Amino acid sequence: MYIEKETWKAFLMNHEGVSFWIQQRWLKGPSTNFDLTPAGWKAFYMAAKENAKHIDFDALKEFNFVRDTEKAVLLECIVRMPDGQKVKKEFWLPKSMTDNFRFVKLKINEIEKSYPFKGTYVLWSGAEPTKGEK
Repeated sequence: MYIEKETWKAFLMNHEGVSFWIQQRWLKGPSTNFDLTPAGWKAFYMAAKENAKHIDFDALKEFNFVRDTEKAVLLECIVRMPDGQKVKKEFWLPKSMTDNFRFVKLKINEIEKSYPFKGTYVLWSGAEPTKGEK
C-alpha cells in the first residue's frame, strides 16, 4: 500500500493495484505505517469492487472499430433515440485509454448529452439491449 497523491484533507492510496481516496483521519498512526481505520478499509473494498467489474473491459471489443492513427482509435457506437430511431456516432479514443472504463464512460456521457432528448442512450457494440438493461 502506498500514497499516490496527497491533498491537505485526503490521500489517494493504492493497494493491490486499486486506487481509492480516503480522508487523512482514516489513516491510523504515522502515514508510513498505512494502517487504515474501518472507514478506510470500506473505501478500499468499495473501490476494489468497482474496479473488478471492469477489469476485463476493452473498448475495442465493446464498440465497432472504424480506423486508427498512431495515438488514437476511431470507434463507432449506436445512439438510440427516444422514438426508437438509431443514429451512428463516431468518437475518438486515445489508445492508452481503451481499457479505462471510467474514461470511456465519460466519452459516452458526452455523446448522450450532445442529443438534447430525454431517454437517449448509447448501445454498446451497436447491439440491442437485452431484457432488464437500459
